[in-house]
Amino acid sequence: MGLPCLLRRGTRAADHFLVSRYFDYTQVAFHHTVVALELALERVIELLFKEGDLDCSGAAMRARIADEIWSIFDDQYLALAMRTKLKTTKDPIHKAFLMSVLDRRPPKLVLAGDAIDERDYEKKAFVGHVQYIREMIPKWAHEFGIEQPLWMVWKKTLPLTKVGATITFEDADELTDESSQLVRIKGADLDDPEGSRSLISLRSTLVHSLSTKKFYGLRVYVNLNNVPNAADTKKSIADRLREEMPFVNDHS
Repeated sequence: MGLPCLLRRGTRAADHFLVSRYFDYTQVAFHHTVVALELALERVIELLFKEGDLDCSGAAMRARIADEIWSIFDDQYLALAMRTKLKTTKDPIHKAFLMSVLDRRPPKLVLAGDAIDERDYEKKAFVGHVQYIREMIPKWAHEFGIEQPLWMVWKKTLPLTKVGATITFEDADELTDESSQLVRIKGADLDDPEGSRSLISLRSTLVHSLSTKKFYGLRVYVNLNNVPNAADTKKSIADRLREEMPFVNDHS
């Protein structure tokens, strides 16, 4: 299989498709509620593994296949394990995360710093911001009386194109390795109707400009399921974090 190549009249459609890919991530996969529930689910599954309520070892999987019960090892199986744990556990932190998943009561977003910036922003500032937040969580946890395990940091980076700033636009036109996932446009140069150029090398496209950019997602969540007056507490935390982190563009 070679690189995807479209005719020149498909340039706009290809450009639109790749830009839409970014919006799909930010509006669906990176939606603040989706992320919150995924973080809670990760904590719950980790708990079930740790306490022996969920066994996904090779031996356990082979046994399920041999006993012909593999088909019931599904979402309902996991949900039953979570409901059972919710009834039996006495740990308030475990209860908080189990309630998040089972009752769809996700952790609260108290700080968000989603941004689009140059690719070198990760080394210049982003990593430092993440580290600073992690170091501040014990202080905030003590200040608000909310245990540290209930605080979560979500960080994500996403190049807006697959290759972008890792190569020059001229080099992009020379790539033939399909792993680069470049879309090429046949007849992009009127003087060479049988030749092709990479989409990101065409100055008329949005992905040309976006290829040097990257999405940076930085958020702080707090699980307040066991906290009285959760709405007021969330607002107090959010106000405090905005004061502490003025360099983070908040969207909570």
